Amino acid sequence: MSGLNEVIQKLEAQKAAIDRALEALRATGTPAAPMGVRKRGRPAKGAPRLTPEGRQRLRDAMKRRWAQKRTAAQARKRRDRRKN
Repeated sequence: MSGLNEVIQKLEAQKAAIDRALEALRATGTPAAPMGVRKRGRPAKGAPRLTPEGRQRLRDAMKRRWAQKRTAAQARKRRDRRKN
């Protein structure tokens, strides 16, 4: 049981250290902003941004990609039907 008591003492010491750290942070008076978000809720400085033209290029590229996949799938279906 002494091993259990040692673990409890270590955890209580860690809890005390955390409590002291929290008190020190509260004493600064400024709330911490969540990571990746500025005060006004905008994305952080390094966040990727797309221009409307970039979004349109991406949209067109995805449409072409899915069209190619769709036609390839249809060709496979036709080929499989011919085999049977």
